[in-house]
Amino acid sequence: YELNQIHFDVASRGYDLDADWPNFARRAFSTPSAFLWKPPSRCSSINSLVSSYSHSQPQEVFPVSDLSLPGDLGEPSPCSVGESLRIELDQSELRRQELLEQVQKLNRETSDLRNVVKDLQGKLIVAQRSSDQQTGDRESANQLSPGKEAINTELQLRLTAAEEKNMELLSKLDKALKEKGEQTASYCESAWKIQELLEKLKTAEEERLEAKREAEDRARRCERLSQELRLIDEALGRLEELQSAVSRIQGALTLKEKEAGNLRAQLQDLQTWLECRERQGCSATCSHSQALQAHLLDVRKTLKIRERELATSSERIKHLEEKLEKLIIEKTVQKGVERVSELAESREALLEQLVSLRASEKHLRVRVEAANVCVEDRERKILEENLRLEEILQKTLVEKEAFQWQAKELDRANGELVERQSSLKTLLKTTQQELDSLTVNTLLLDKNLTASQRSQAELLEKIQETEAKLSHQTFERGLLQARVEELERRSADMQDEKGAAESNEKLRKPGAGRETPSAEPKENPFRLVIAEAQLELNAREMQRLQEEVVELRTQLLVGNEERVKVQALQEVTESSREDLRVLAEQLKAQVEELNRRHVDEILRSREREEALIRERDGEAQARAGLAAEVTARGEELDKLKARYDALCLENGDSREALHRANTETAELGVHVCMLTAENEEARLRWEGLATRLEELKEEAARDAESQKARIHRLHQENQRLLQENQRLLQELHNKESLVGAKEEARTELNQTQQEAEALREKGDAGPGNEASALSSQVQSSSESLNHALLQNHKNPEINLLKQELQEVEPRLNAKQEQVVELENKLKQIEEKNIQMAEFETLIQQKEEEIIHLKGNLSRSEGELAAAQRFCQEMSDNLRQLTQDKQTIDLRTAAELDDLYRTKINLEERLVELIREKDALWQKNDALEFEQKLRDEETERDVNHCVGCHTQFGWWLRKYNCRLCGRAFCYYCCSNTVSTQPGGSRERCCMRCYHQHSAVVERHPLEEGSNSGPGTPFSRLLQAGRALTTAPGADEGDKLDDGIFDIITEEEVSGVYDSDSVSFSTACSPGHGQQGAAQVNSSVSAGDITSEEVEDVSDAVQDAEIYLLKSGELTSGVHFTVDDISGFEDSCRELFIKSSCYSTISILMSAPGPTVTWTFTSEPKSISFCVVYRPSSDTPLERAKVLIPLTRCNAHKETIQGELKVRNPGEYTLVFDNSFSRFISKKVLYHLSLDQPAVHNGAGLL
Repeated sequence: YELNQIHFDVASRGYDLDADWPNFARRAFSTPSAFLWKPPSRCSSINSLVSSYSHSQPQEVFPVSDLSLPGDLGEPSPCSVGESLRIELDQSELRRQELLEQVQKLNRETSDLRNVVKDLQGKLIVAQRSSDQQTGDRESANQLSPGKEAINTELQLRLTAAEEKNMELLSKLDKALKEKGEQTASYCESAWKIQELLEKLKTAEEERLEAKREAEDRARRCERLSQELRLIDEALGRLEELQSAVSRIQGALTLKEKEAGNLRAQLQDLQTWLECRERQGCSATCSHSQALQAHLLDVRKTLKIRERELATSSERIKHLEEKLEKLIIEKTVQKGVERVSELAESREALLEQLVSLRASEKHLRVRVEAANVCVEDRERKILEENLRLEEILQKTLVEKEAFQWQAKELDRANGELVERQSSLKTLLKTTQQELDSLTVNTLLLDKNLTASQRSQAELLEKIQETEAKLSHQTFERGLLQARVEELERRSADMQDEKGAAESNEKLRKPGAGRETPSAEPKENPFRLVIAEAQLELNAREMQRLQEEVVELRTQLLVGNEERVKVQALQEVTESSREDLRVLAEQLKAQVEELNRRHVDEILRSREREEALIRERDGEAQARAGLAAEVTARGEELDKLKARYDALCLENGDSREALHRANTETAELGVHVCMLTAENEEARLRWEGLATRLEELKEEAARDAESQKARIHRLHQENQRLLQENQRLLQELHNKESLVGAKEEARTELNQTQQEAEALREKGDAGPGNEASALSSQVQSSSESLNHALLQNHKNPEINLLKQELQEVEPRLNAKQEQVVELENKLKQIEEKNIQMAEFETLIQQKEEEIIHLKGNLSRSEGELAAAQRFCQEMSDNLRQLTQDKQTIDLRTAAELDDLYRTKINLEERLVELIREKDALWQKNDALEFEQKLRDEETERDVNHCVGCHTQFGWWLRKYNCRLCGRAFCYYCCSNTVSTQPGGSRERCCMRCYHQHSAVVERHPLEEGSNSGPGTPFSRLLQAGRALTTAPGADEGDKLDDGIFDIITEEEVSGVYDSDSVSFSTACSPGHGQQGAAQVNSSVSAGDITSEEVEDVSDAVQDAEIYLLKSGELTSGVHFTVDDISGFEDSCRELFIKSSCYSTISILMSAPGPTVTWTFTSEPKSISFCVVYRPSSDTPLERAKVLIPLTRCNAHKETIQGELKVRNPGEYTLVFDNSFSRFISKKVLYHLSLDQPAVHNGAGLL
């Protein structure tokens, strides 16, 4: 059989309708008369039935776009197969659109996840680069400390172990996820595994925090040790200051007056000149540094401007993406509008088919009613049909205007989309121009870098030239120093010769005076003049050479200062070059990132465009194959399953992305562990160095104390020597004859005393040289004393002095040995100082390494926190996706169940309707056969009454019965009946009158039997019919069709109107609350067990109890007082399948509180009632209905209600959807509880 182009086979279910045709119809096949009976077409019979029901409800116009209108077969009123099938098709279309939207949403989510994966890959590349840099730093640190190789091996072993652990964890996670994908029942196990992994992550985070605390403790220890080092340095500085003060005091005694004045003057001149040069160099360096700082500020400003431009460009890009999403949404809306237009066209085609079917049905009705309806009734019906047709035409015109207005709005929206697309293109052009400007700026910065590099090269050339000059000057200085040394040697030789000559002259004077007195006055003045001239020449040359030496020393100092300044400038230029190079690299990296982002955005936009094109093509193909999809629902289900598999694969991709994120977090954790290990090693080394430094400082303190003790002993010995010298001077003063020798000895002793004091002062500088000088001076003094003793060998006191000097000589030798020992000790102290300086530099390096490690640790912590946040977001997204998948699975399962049950119900209903239609056709054939017989009787010339057989004449007129059409007399045709509701009464014969009265007496019983005894809504329907009846639905409405047991269209429309009026008045928005309030007010007058509750209609109460007993429960939720108090402001969801109900049970342990509820339903209305039981074990037969079952338009308005608890027990809120056999519904509800302060009543509000 074919029903609205849907192929449906009835023979497979065992129905053979052809065998049930009446025998009189089969016998009538061979008679070729005008009233020949023909077997009707099944398709035409079903279509006529559909057109008859759709014609019986002209007041309802169902738009195509609204699929949530009443049309379920499970409603209390009987509905038509055509409307149910149409609603089913609309619902299938709606579900298909929802699934397509879900598929698009999941596609968008997968694209977002892929973008997130790309971002993660970029971050991973950056992390790898940072790790490469850190490995480079580690290699440099390894070069400094050779002991790090073993540590690196240990760290690598730990890394491999951690990586193996991570791989094991990942393998476990992959296995868990695969098991989750293969078996949906293992969701809980995988969730526990994920929870364990999260707990492991938490433990890793706690370990990281502990490591951070340890690093902070180490930093505090470092600060304490640095403070101690500072204190030690201050103490050493004080010691150095004391030593410098002692050296100044000792040096002040050894300074010569004239040479000191000259040297001070020269030094002051040199200092002034050096200060001028230093000021000039400082001004030059300051100007250069200021220029570099200005350049750096300019570069930073340009960088800030570029960053702002980047931020604005990123905001623009985001804005463009939002606009693109809006365009996509608008395109989808446009496509929906096109679909609506196509559906409107299909609706028009269906309406045309309906018109044709109605025409055929009208033709059939005309043929059926031709035997029973007079000409006036036919005309009246024709007029009514014309009026209905005119109304339909007006409605179609209104709909046409509405569709035209929608088409205009769509055209306007398309124009706006075109304008937005042009604006987006302009924005893309501007962003491209900005990128071009950024590239130009980078080129300019590169040019500036090349210029700075050239200037730096020039500076390096100048520095090389100055270094060459300095080397040349140093070479010349060496030559001059050698020459000065030669001249000094010559002058010393000459002075020695002069002294020898004078001594010889003194020795020769007495002998020569005796021997040759005549030659002496001739030779002596000549020699004296020559010697004096030579001395003057030598003194002048000495002065000149000294001046040249001073000038050369000043030039050397100036050259050294210039060299230092040039080196400082070179360092500044190198630092500035390095900064500029770093800035240039940063700019290049930023430009590359911008270009990469721009390319990525262009690729994304192209991919989106391609995806949109593909979606458009797919939608066009889907639009072309809509008819095939409607005819083959099984293929649609297969496609949906394929899409579901694709979504599962995409979900697997997202899970893989989550695995990658977890691996990255694990790698970051390993990196943090490595950093903490390195920090621990650095701390241990630093502690070792600190202990070594403390030991060195203690040794230095001990050495300083020993040196102080030795200096004190030397000072005491010097004092003793001074006392001895004073004693000797006193003895020499007593000797008048040896005045000159005494004076010379005194001068020599003073020199020795001064040299000893100089030894004390310059013990740190050059004790060996001074000791040698002292020994030479002692030797010279001894030689002079020997010479004097040779002159005065006869003087015994001089001999005594010689003996005393000989006794002093071993002491001086002992002092020389002590000085040598002091020199060795000083060398050791200097070596220790050098070691201390090296240790300080090492400590500074370690501190810098610790600071660098701290920076790396902070960066890694930030990266770890970002990765953890991203993992948390991904886990939240995964949880949301799993929840959405579960809800989608639940909905799809419910929809598939609904569709399957709907299919079964429709097939059974279709078979019933075909049987009923066949029965109607059989009655139609019987009517035609009887009409044929009647026509044969009326064709004869009847002259006698059929009842009393009296001949008709002038006094006895002939009357025709309005029901059977036979001729009777006035007395046999005096009965009247009403054939239509509200119409005039017509004459009929006695037989027809009795048959009509029998039908009227039998009709109420048949009406009760037709409504279905097994459903709770049949009783509600009986109660509704008993309370509210449609106007004109009296007993005379079914007289015409009572003979053949036919339910007329007026009866169907009347019952539907009465039920819809009763339900709409009871469940309209606001009226539901009024009805609930009325019931509450009626019930609140007494207790729950009072007689007023029992006065409620048994039919209504039995309906709720019967629903709870025999209906199918979708879900039941149980709450206590504590659960309700935990609701706060959130709403919860309750799902109700079609032809089922769901409950919310509230267990109240004590009377007094007031329970308040609010709820809304989607996509259509829902029925609601409240039932009370004293306990959960109480049988349902003893339950009391507080609020009867009421239809609420909760899809339009929020329904509110409250209930005051008078007795403890279980209060059940019932949401009923059993009247809907096709649509599953969702209820969003919220419960609250009010505890009263004082309570005295016992009623229910």
